[in-house]
Amino acid sequence: MKGFRRPFRYGSLSIQNEFRQVHLYLIVLVTFAVIQYCIGGVAGYLAKSADQMHVFELYIYFMTTRFSQILYLMGIIALSCGTLFYSHGAAYYLVRGSRKSWAMGQCVYLLVMVVCYNLFLLTSLCLSTGGHLTLANQWSETIYLANQFNFSGMGMIPLLQSSDSILLMSPAAAGLLTFLLSVLVGMATGMVVICCGLRAKGIYGVAIIGITWFADYLIEDSSIASTLRLISPYGVSKLGWLLQRGGILGILYGIVFFCILIAIEFYILLGSAEKIDFVKLE
Repeated sequence: MKGFRRPFRYGSLSIQNEFRQVHLYLIVLVTFAVIQYCIGGVAGYLAKSADQMHVFELYIYFMTTRFSQILYLMGIIALSCGTLFYSHGAAYYLVRGSRKSWAMGQCVYLLVMVVCYNLFLLTSLCLSTGGHLTLANQWSETIYLANQFNFSGMGMIPLLQSSDSILLMSPAAAGLLTFLLSVLVGMATGMVVICCGLRAKGIYGVAIIGITWFADYLIEDSSIASTLRLISPYGVSKLGWLLQRGGILGILYGIVFFCILIAIEFYILLGSAEKIDFVKLE
C-alpha cells in the first residue's frame, strides 16, 4: 500500500496545479461555446417536436465526428501541459521520490483530467438539450431522423454525423463504450505530449498527434488502405467503425489496442524520466 501512496501524491499535486492554471478555464469556456454553436438549436427542436433524448445520445454522436475529434484532441493537449514537471519547485518533490513513482503519478493525473474533461463534455451536451432528457434506454425519434437527414434543420450543424451500426446498440451501452474509448484515446494522446515534454520537445508531441490524425483522415475513405486504420489510434477510437469492422470483437480489439499503446507509452515515459536531471530544472 505504501508503494502506491507516493504516485497518488504526485498525481494529486499535478491535479491541484492544473486547477490553478488559467488555461484550464479557457479550455472549458471555448469548448462550451463551440458546443453551443454546433448544436445550440437542438433544444428548440426537441421542444417543438415534444421529443426527449437519452443522456448519452448527443455525446455519442458528437464524439464520432472529425470536427469534434479535433476539438477533443486540442483540449487533451492543453490539459497534458499541466503536469507537476512543468511547475516551479517541482524538482524538490521529484528528487526525493523515485522516477517510477513520478511517472505513475502523471498517469494518475492524466486519467483524472481526461475523465473530468469527458464528464464536462457530456454535461455540456446534456445542457444543450434544454432539459429534454430521459433515462429510458431507447433512441429518440430525433436521432433516427437525424441519421437520415444528417441533422439538417434540427438545430445542429451538418458536421455531426451518425452511424447505422451504432443504432443497433442501446444508447446506454453505446454511450458507455464511447466514454471508455474517449478516455483511452485521451490517455494515449496526453502521454505523447508528456513524454515529448520531458525531452523539452513538446512541439514534437503535438506534431506527432497532428500527423497521426491527418494520416487517419487520408485513409478513412480509402478501400485500399482501410486496413491501416486498425493501427491508427484515431481510427480505432470510433465506435461506429469498430462495429462495422468486427462487431463486439472489433470493440474488444480497440480496447486491447489502447491498453497496449498506453503501456508502451508508460515505459517510454519512465525511460525519459530516468534520463532527466530534475535539479537542473530549477
